[in-house]
Amino acid sequence: MTEETKENKNKKKAKSDGEKKPLNIGGLIVKLLVALMVALLLAMIGLGVYIFVFPDDWPKPFYVSMGPPAAEAAGHAESEPTPKPAGHAEAAPELPAALPLPGEGLMFDTGTKIVNLADPGGRRYLKISIVLEYAPHDAAFYTLVGEERTAEVTLFAEEMNSKKPIIDDLFNTLLSSKTYDEIYTVEGKELLRMDIVARVNALLPTEHLMYVYFTEFVVQ
Repeated sequence: MTEETKENKNKKKAKSDGEKKPLNIGGLIVKLLVALMVALLLAMIGLGVYIFVFPDDWPKPFYVSMGPPAAEAAGHAESEPTPKPAGHAEAAPELPAALPLPGEGLMFDTGTKIVNLADPGGRRYLKISIVLEYAPHDAAFYTLVGEERTAEVTLFAEEMNSKKPIIDDLFNTLLSSKTYDEIYTVEGKELLRMDIVARVNALLPTEHLMYVYFTEFVVQ
């Protein structure tokens, strides 16, 4: 081999060694994506373990409840009847949400009142008879029959008779404050009923006046 040939070979080798190998960009991107996906997967697994395994008093982005919501559980607990001990008497039923129909309550006749109206000169007067209808204290009243029901009605009448002076005073004061124009119309009489119900219930809060009946109503 000649010196020239060796020299040419050495130059080619030096040239090839000096040249840089081109980078594989596509392969590098794939590797980065794979590494990113692995890191994301590991992060999600770690977050799941932190949320589901670690105590709820640790700060977390959100909390997972393994049971029903508290409000639902409370409502479910309230809906379930409380077991009663043996021999415990059934509690008396409460009054219905809606008022009993007229005539289904306890009647109390307050008698007839004659008062001067508030018209100028005091020449007009009102003669009125008023019956009050009360709701019973206990809805079990509607299940009573015979002597038991009669006894309950008698007890109610005695209780109301003891309070009649208070009711009479209220009626005399209220009725004498009215004028002829305020009460002679149908609308005026209805407003008077509503006023009586409101005032009597405020005066006697232990009773529940439902309806007012005018069995006599004369204005002169």
